[in-house]
Amino acid sequence: MESAFRAVIDEMLSFPAGSHDDTVDAVVDLCTAAANGTVVTSGGAVTLSTQPSRMFDSRGVRRRMFG
Repeated sequence: MESAFRAVIDEMLSFPAGSHDDTVDAVVDLCTAAANGTVVTSGGAVTLSTQPSRMFDSRGVRRRMFG
């Protein structure tokens, strides 16, 4: 399995001195979208939504963990 990702791993390890950074840009964009709650998965496909996820809105009252 690692051989399938060798080009991706090599590009990320050579960043920022490498000659290519498209994969690094894509990974950063995906992480940013995931942090913003706009990544949507359905049927194995990953897409971006213009609306943030509301999956945490229905949570109950939060309790403090410490103190």
